[in-house]
Formats: sequence, C-alpha cells, structure tokens
Amino acid sequence: MSWKLIPPTLLLVLGIVLLWHAQETLAPQTVVAPRSTAPTAADSSPASDATDDQSVPRPEGTLSAEGPPLPPSILDDLNSAKTTPANDMRLLATLFHDYASVLKGMPFGMHEEIVSALQGDNPRAIAFIPPGHPAVNADGKIIDRWGAPYFFHVISSRAVEIISAGPDGQLFTQDDIRDVPPHASVEPLALAPSE
Repeated sequence: MSWKLIPPTLLLVLGIVLLWHAQETLAPQTVVAPRSTAPTAADSSPASDATDDQSVPRPEGTLSAEGPPLPPSILDDLNSAKTTPANDMRLLATLFHDYASVLKGMPFGMHEEIVSALQGDNPRAIAFIPPGHPAVNADGKIIDRWGAPYFFHVISSRAVEIISAGPDGQLFTQDDIRDVPPHASVEPLALAPSE
C-alpha cells in the first residue's frame, strides 16, 4: 500500500464521520410521550369516549348535534353570517375544483347524486364533505343561505356553473347569484322578466 493514499483516505473517512455526526445532531428528534394510565378530567366527562388514541391531536371541526365533532371541511363557512354570498360561491367552486383535481373529472347527475359523490360515493371513496355536515340538508342537497338548494350545471369534466336562487328563492330571476368558471363558454340561461 502506498503511503501517498493514506492521507486522502483518512480525510475521506473523517469527512464521512463528520457528515454522519452533523446529520444526527441536526436531524429533528422525535420524542414519544409515555402514555398515562391515570384517568384525567376529560376521561370522566360523559361526552368523552375513552379510546386508545385520545392523546392524538385532532383538528377542530364543526360540531354535529347528533354525534362527535366532524372533521374540518371546506364548507364549514358556507352560509356563515360572517361572510358574503359571493364567498359561498367561491367555497363551492373550490370544492368542485378539488374534486376534479383528485378524480380527474366533475361529479355528474342530479343534485343529490352530485352531493353523494362529494360525500364519498365516488371511485376513490373520498369524502370531500363529511357525512352529516350541516351544509347538506336532510334531502341530501346543499342549500344556500336562504334555504334553497344550489343549482349545479356541470359544463365539462373541469367546470361547473353554480347558481344560488338568491333572496327570492326562485331560480333564474334577477337576484340569482352565479359562479361561472373562467374560460367556460356557457350561454347565459334566460332570466324571468323583471317586474
């Protein structure tokens, strides 16, 4: 073995050791907290179900009157008094965009079939709206802030027109609130004559 190769080899080994040490010191440390078997105040509450995963942090969601909290949904602020009808349209448009991005197309069918697909009755069984979400009424329809179901007009596999009947509750009148996707070539539906 040549004495000339020893210094570069030592430098290489020293470099590898230093890199390994730096990686170990700079890497985030995962600390697992020990589970406590002693009951806590939350365990004694009647609303709390004792499960093995109580220590896992959960996102805060909408509370359902019939059961446990729902997971967060993009529709949690739908029809909120703190927002506007235009915000409701953007939330629904974002919901449909998310669906189309994941499933490579829009849900088709009547209103209830579209909502069912958004709730998980789709090829990948993904619930974009959790079952029991307050945005969906007992008839399986997403309703606007005035209590009328939204009108969904699927234009293509990437675009849907969303219409709220507005304060008068009648579709295709002057007070309708519409969201037409950009670059969608949709003929406007005829409105009822204003009185």
